[in-house]
Amino acid sequence: MSNKIRNHSTSTVLRHGPIEQHLLTGTGDEMRRSLWTIMASARLLLRSRDLAGRNHRLVERIDGSAQRLMHIVRDLLDEALAHTGLAMPLSPAATDMRVIAEEAVTEAKINNPGRFIERSGVGSGAGEWDHDRVLQLVSNLLAHALDRSSESTAISLAWSGTAHGVFVEVDYEPDAPAADRDIGLGLSVARRIALAHGGDIRKSHTSSAARLRVDLPRLIPVRAEHLGAPPFRVVQERSRA
Repeated sequence: MSNKIRNHSTSTVLRHGPIEQHLLTGTGDEMRRSLWTIMASARLLLRSRDLAGRNHRLVERIDGSAQRLMHIVRDLLDEALAHTGLAMPLSPAATDMRVIAEEAVTEAKINNPGRFIERSGVGSGAGEWDHDRVLQLVSNLLAHALDRSSESTAISLAWSGTAHGVFVEVDYEPDAPAADRDIGLGLSVARRIALAHGGDIRKSHTSSAARLRVDLPRLIPVRAEHLGAPPFRVVQERSRA
């Protein structure tokens, strides 16, 4: 390829970046507004005393489905934005994994009534992170575990503060361990969030259980997009005691 053609191709990509970002942002905002309208209407109906029992359950399902769609739209837009080569926007501020874990578990229980989710934590969960992004990360780990496991099994989320940072582990029993090797959209986006914070995610399996682990430093290092990061690791382990 000649330098003239190569330079033209590069300049075209650079020019299209802001356009693609604008289109993605505009489309995402429009989809989110529509979903927020559905969710707000559903919650208004749920507060109404005139709603009969059967209709109340139907509106709850509408609200829950709209919330799940909101999460899918968010993850799809994040994945599409990453493929344009644009940096994930972050707004780091002082926050705490204790609060993030509580919010993520509360949201997961609302969207999955009847599921048992155990939460625990030790040490200091303090960090300088983008609170909403790390909440999205932890929520995606829980959603993956809930989607891949039976309703009769429990999920556990445990976080721990160390001298170097904070790690979070989500344990679950996959319905079909052999089919749980793929990553999926939620974990792909979760890993991008972890990498943008200077951390990473690892997935490990035993014969009957699976674990998702994310390690985060307490402070975000110099920004790097990690577009050339190594593949997502899925590790086979011996049965845990």
